[in-house]
Amino acid sequence: MSQKVDMKKILDAIEPSEDFKKLEKFFIGVDSSLTGNAVVIINDKGEIINENVISTNKECYINGAQRVLDVFDQMKYIVNVQRLEKIYIEDLAYSSNSTTLFERCGLLFLITTYLLRKDIYYSTIPPTELKKWHTTDGHADKALMMRVAKCKYGIDFKDDNICDAYCLAMLALEDYKNNVKRG
Repeated sequence: MSQKVDMKKILDAIEPSEDFKKLEKFFIGVDSSLTGNAVVIINDKGEIINENVISTNKECYINGAQRVLDVFDQMKYIVNVQRLEKIYIEDLAYSSNSTTLFERCGLLFLITTYLLRKDIYYSTIPPTELKKWHTTDGHADKALMMRVAKCKYGIDFKDDNICDAYCLAMLALEDYKNNVKRG
C-alpha cells in the first residue's frame, strides 16, 4: 500500500502553540501526484511549519481509483489548519501523455471539490506558470527548481516534490502580500 501519514505528528505541528498564536496567516502548497504527493504548510514569514510526502506504488492497488482515494484520504488534514489564507495546488501538465493522467485528474478533482465544500480558497497553478515565477524559465526541470530554491530561500531540499510544494506555498504568500487573486 502506501506510506501512512502520522496524523498525530501533523496535528501537533499545526495545533496553536504560544508561538503560533503570534502568527497571522498560513499558506499551503500541494504538488499533486500519485507517486509523491507533497504538502507544505508555511507561515506568513515563509517558514516551513509542516511538510509531508505521500508515496504510493501502483503495484499495491487493485485499481487506480483505490490509489487515488488512499492519497486523498491521507491529505484531508489540510482543512484543519487554522488561519489558513490560501492553498495553491499544482495543476495538471496537460501536455503530459502519462498513463496515470486519468488518476491524476481524479485526485485533483477530489482535492478541489473537498476544498470547495469546506469553503476554503484554493487556486490551481499550471506547472509552467510556477516554474516561470520561480526560475524565470517556464520549462525548468526539477534540478533547476531545487537549485534556485537553495539560492532564493537558503533551503536545500532533498525531495523535488517538497520543493515544488514549497514554491507553490511561497507563490500563495507572495500573491497574498500583493493582493493578487488567481483562479
